[in-house]
Amino acid sequence: MSEFTRSQISDFAKSITPSEMAYLLETHCNSFSIDFRQGKEVGKNLHVSHRTLQATVFRYLLGVIVGLGEQEQRYTDARNETAVKTAKKIAEMIKSGELELGYMI
Repeated sequence: MSEFTRSQISDFAKSITPSEMAYLLETHCNSFSIDFRQGKEVGKNLHVSHRTLQATVFRYLLGVIVGLGEQEQRYTDARNETAVKTAKKIAEMIKSGELELGYMI
């Protein structure tokens, strides 16, 4: 893993704000070697997590995606156009009920 214990990581994760989480994701992905494949590996690592937590992570990440799609047009160009366009489609699918968020049991 890393030099941090699971307890330290847990305490940190529970204490950060949404803007700090955004910066954490941005920084993590800023290596130019992080993309879909690495995200898929993270998802696979979540297979052993509690099923309620898996569902919560899913809803949370969909929220991140939908939030990304709500940005103003002036912040969109060829580099993020597909991400914003797809995020808007996902938001529409959620709103129409075509894509379910699930619920907490």
